[in-house]
Amino acid sequence: MNADSVRDSNSFKRTKKRIPNAYMSSISPKYGSISSIVRSYKSAVSKFAHKITPDFGWHSNYHDYVVLNKRSFDNMQRYTLNNPKNWGKKKSPL
Repeated sequence: MNADSVRDSNSFKRTKKRIPNAYMSSISPKYGSISSIVRSYKSAVSKFAHKITPDFGWHSNYHDYVVLNKRSFDNMQRYTLNNPKNWGKKKSPL
């Protein structure tokens, strides 16, 4: 490593600490928000699941959804209960 690369590396480190921290703080979910609660929950589940199954990963097409009312809850519950029955069925091309 030569003197120029050390200087460039140190410059990058200083810049990286100064600018992104303020920016990341401004766009990060705030303590107690739904986003931070879900992120904490998923982090805890991931850590526990990796102890059981090292190759654990969240479903790639998974989307978080906040249940807003009883009708939404009932629909999700019905889907969750019936979904395994449909795993082997061929999907319609439409």
